[in-house]
Amino acid sequence: MTSSRSRLLALLLGFVLALTASFTVPASAATVTLRPGTSHTTPKTATAVNLRVASSFTVPQLPSGGPLYIGVPLRAQNAGTRYHALVRLMPDGAMRLDLRHVVNGTERTLRSVTLPQKLRAGQTLTVEGHVVGSSPVSLAGRAWIKGSATPGWQVGATSSTSDRITRPGLTGATAYLSGSARQLSVGIGSIVAVATSSAPALPSTSPAPAPAPAPAPSTGRPSASTTGVPAGTSLKVHYGNLRITTAGTVVDAMDIRGFLRVEAPNVVVKRSVVRGGKATRVEGVVTVTPSATNFVIQDSEVYPSKPSVMLDGIKGANFTARRVHVHGGVDNIKVHGSNVLIEDSYLHDPHYFSSDPLQGGKATHNDGVQILGGTNIRVIDNTIDVKNTHNAAVQVTQDFAKTSAEISRNHVDGGQCSINLNHKDLVELRTVTLRDNRFGRDTRYSNCGLIATTKVYPALSGNLFTDGSSVPLKRM
Repeated sequence: MTSSRSRLLALLLGFVLALTASFTVPASAATVTLRPGTSHTTPKTATAVNLRVASSFTVPQLPSGGPLYIGVPLRAQNAGTRYHALVRLMPDGAMRLDLRHVVNGTERTLRSVTLPQKLRAGQTLTVEGHVVGSSPVSLAGRAWIKGSATPGWQVGATSSTSDRITRPGLTGATAYLSGSARQLSVGIGSIVAVATSSAPALPSTSPAPAPAPAPAPSTGRPSASTTGVPAGTSLKVHYGNLRITTAGTVVDAMDIRGFLRVEAPNVVVKRSVVRGGKATRVEGVVTVTPSATNFVIQDSEVYPSKPSVMLDGIKGANFTARRVHVHGGVDNIKVHGSNVLIEDSYLHDPHYFSSDPLQGGKATHNDGVQILGGTNIRVIDNTIDVKNTHNAAVQVTQDFAKTSAEISRNHVDGGQCSINLNHKDLVELRTVTLRDNRFGRDTRYSNCGLIATTKVYPALSGNLFTDGSSVPLKRM
């Protein structure tokens, strides 16, 4: 829902309140109707820098075809720069709570947690965010269903980068409906803000999800229509390779007809296509070098226009890949290092070669995601489809270093087995979690969703085939 400019200004002027203790403001509309790809914001101005903000959201029907996002912005400077305590509600009622930092429209997920409850149609969810401090900025979030006890803070994070937000700004309540979902109504309740001066008490670890009955698979998984460059974006063509060496560079709406190599921190690429070129060495169409910390690529497409046994899609560490559409490399994404988030993305059809010199002349070992080592690696809410290849949708090893990874809420299919875990080169592998993934059965080994070597001890919960039956762990 969108309001006229005059109405929005009236709202803002009408609710400019000095927060010396607290305030409660009724939402301007009891119910809003969201069309696919649209949002509604009820903005409130706060002069306090440090505060807690909560709002409630009633969902008469669960979303269908894609997720609904509901939450509270914190220290919002404009529509494109803010912190956010945001819940992603899936069609099956599953919920994830994120703490996000948005700068000029580019999102970074600081921390996320899967909520222990599932929302049912007609229930009301309260989302609360907490922000305090300046160096660093401390954030926390929690969400709970009406009628249940208010939990402690469920997720916390700090923001210490140079673009952290230290000034007061808008808060309020927001709702956004995925472009792949069907029209949906949402009730928005009162917005309650309380000035505070102390950081919240946070759990030492993220809470474990409560056991839940097997749900029907979500129909809102990422696809070509929900990832990559948004429809209607006009792209400027860049001919040749692009090497980025300046920190904080933002590349927006560009068609890069060459390779992209990132060598500086805090670089953002969004709404762009990267096509690569003729291979002359082993590399990614997008290569993230060790100096390129906090790299973000979102709403973009990556593929090799000239496939080769030497080319992967995205390759490196210290990056976030969000809503990316990656296809056609030997591996769609190859991770060799720490601090990687791959979310809401569509990874499919890596290019198979019957003879690969890098494999001694044998066929290529294609993967949707290959993790070669590193910590704080998260692969969440993706579609990874490699039915045309011979290895795995997700391959986890420890070639370069000890691996610590979470693989949750993905739809995976294909390969010899869809997820392959190997303690390779180290004594054992214990720090891998697989939770609530959905598995197809189109694997070369019959019904082989998950396989691991004998020295791998993964944490497993809620992993199902698409027909609702449990996915066993096979050993090799």
